[in-house]
Amino acid sequence: MPILKTIAGRTAPTYFEITKVEYVRFGTTRAWRAQFNAWPDSEEPKKPGSQPSYTGTDTGVAMAVTADPFSAYEEAAVNTPGSNFYGGEIVADVQSYSSLEWARITQWGKVKIERDAYRAGGIDTPYGRFDSDLESIVNMIGAATIAAQMPESWSDQWILKDRSSITLSRAQLLEVGAIAATFRGGTYRRGDELYQAIQQAGTVEAVRAITWSPGVA
Repeated sequence: MPILKTIAGRTAPTYFEITKVEYVRFGTTRAWRAQFNAWPDSEEPKKPGSQPSYTGTDTGVAMAVTADPFSAYEEAAVNTPGSNFYGGEIVADVQSYSSLEWARITQWGKVKIERDAYRAGGIDTPYGRFDSDLESIVNMIGAATIAAQMPESWSDQWILKDRSSITLSRAQLLEVGAIAATFRGGTYRRGDELYQAIQQAGTVEAVRAITWSPGVA
């Protein structure tokens, strides 16, 4: 069974899998030696086709001859100072993702990247594209709230995403504020819709056909 061990400088416990246990000669003595594969965490080996980040050998673990040398070595190694596995925890084998599960995970990752790029790309309005960071959205909504209290003749100057300036009338700023108010939440709601569609798709092909689109405003 695998061993999880926290290694200094790493955020997640390293996932070790012993692949071979043998009783070998070292000079004039004989001792147990294990070969192992290692992954940076327990998530990595679930991925189809995943390869270990490194391989190695472990020696110096004392144990009795047994019909199940793998289990015996694991149990002895986690309690043997100097072993690569000392202080680790023996855990259950991870189950690899099916092709459909993995397609869902990777496709949702792609959709999130596309969603975030869209969200950062600016807010399109009839009067030009405005910055879409949270501070800019708050400013637009706040300005629209102020504009609602102003006379019809009131106007205000704004800077577009391309750094050009534009003068907006009271009615135009109210419209821009309304668009800004729905942009951020609407983008996340659209992401949630696509996430659900990905989870409900029944084939790898159907999953991969789902890509980011803003949807209908």
